[in-house]
Amino acid sequence: MINPQAPLACPLDGLALEDHGANWQCAANHHYDLARQGYLNLLPVSQKTSRDPGDTKAMFTARRSAFSSGLFAPAAQALSYQLASRLSPSGDKPAVVLDAGCGEGYYTDHMRAHVTSLSTTIEPVFMGVDISKWGIVAAARLYPQVTWVVGNNKHLPVLPGSVDIITSIFGFETWQPWATLQSAGQRVLVAHAGPLHLLELRELIYDSVNIHDSADDSAAHSAGYEKLKQSAVTYTEPVQSIDTLLQILAMTPHGHRVRADKQAKLQSDLARLVNMPLTIDVCCRWYERIA
Repeated sequence: MINPQAPLACPLDGLALEDHGANWQCAANHHYDLARQGYLNLLPVSQKTSRDPGDTKAMFTARRSAFSSGLFAPAAQALSYQLASRLSPSGDKPAVVLDAGCGEGYYTDHMRAHVTSLSTTIEPVFMGVDISKWGIVAAARLYPQVTWVVGNNKHLPVLPGSVDIITSIFGFETWQPWATLQSAGQRVLVAHAGPLHLLELRELIYDSVNIHDSADDSAAHSAGYEKLKQSAVTYTEPVQSIDTLLQILAMTPHGHRVRADKQAKLQSDLARLVNMPLTIDVCCRWYERIA
């Protein structure tokens, strides 16, 4: 459902959108119908990167299956704790969290559920935006308590200064566009694959595994952000089936990089990993808008 307090903006002119029941409208009379699943499509043709932008329906199906295994639950819990520690309402208004590139909403709703369970004041507004309609449709069906929007991460359809925290969980950072929407003191949480993430799977695919370089903060600094903190969430969990391993491959770029000569024996290689520990390694970085 769409929270009536969500600070949505018209993607065509930036004017505030108001709830009119079956649709949301701006003062210039641009209106956007509420989909039957409960989300809004605020992605105009001019902001589409292709006819059907974003990840595919098959990729989101793979993600739902992988997430249901519980493998990524400790990472989601750790991110939720971090968010809760830095989130507070502004006066009598609810705090607003926007998950940019939210996909099917797994991490978004984990954060919402945790923060809401702790809230003793005004309940925060949680929003998820993704350019893929398939991801938002899945999210709206699974997690109806979040405001879900089809939109472009480079043109987030929200009012300037209205978002206390932008999160980007395994997504793409777009610092300059974010900076135009945030004021001094508002923050960004970025989470991305750490150097050991899915190491055991990567060792099956590549002849040599590249350890990721440290994150480059120059784009954030140029946009007026200062890094506050960096930390890692690292743990191992056993994977119970080959199907789960295949779904994890399908939801990441690694699955599309398996060479033809390794495809033939992929099943037998994966069989060796069943019930063995798989490394999850997530790098978390906090930034604050300072200018």
